[in-house]
Amino acid sequence: TRSPNYGINAGTLSLGMNYLIGDCKNFSEPEIPEISKRFSQSVIYAAGGKVYDNLLAKKYFISSLTYNLDYRINYKRRIGAGADLFYDASIGEALADRDEEYIENKADLFRFGLHVSHSIQYKKIAMEIHVGHYLYSHYTDLFFVLQPNYF
Repeated sequence: TRSPNYGINAGTLSLGMNYLIGDCKNFSEPEIPEISKRFSQSVIYAAGGKVYDNLLAKKYFISSLTYNLDYRINYKRRIGAGADLFYDASIGEALADRDEEYIENKADLFRFGLHVSHSIQYKKIAMEIHVGHYLYSHYTDLFFVLQPNYF
């Protein structure tokens, strides 16, 4: 015996009538004003801690300073370019793991790069991503910058 079809793949037809009580209102679409300020600048500073080796549990100070110049395409999208300066105190330990000398010069713990950016905005929330390349870095295992930001 076969189980009955419960009407899952049976077609249906509906017929109805709607009546609007009251006057019909004319709706007009609001005019979107022209963008008055196409270019904007931002400076972002971030700082935190980093653990290079979980077994040692030693924490290192890291920070970044970012400058970005944006061009507003429309009310939802922006593109831009900028520069990044990074400080990562764990670079000395990373280089020591590669059989290189431990860095004593603090300038070698800095990295500098340039980036391009794209931003999508919805009301007061924006998501921005930076993709770039290090121009100066003593630690050469990483050669590009990928930095997502949420505002």
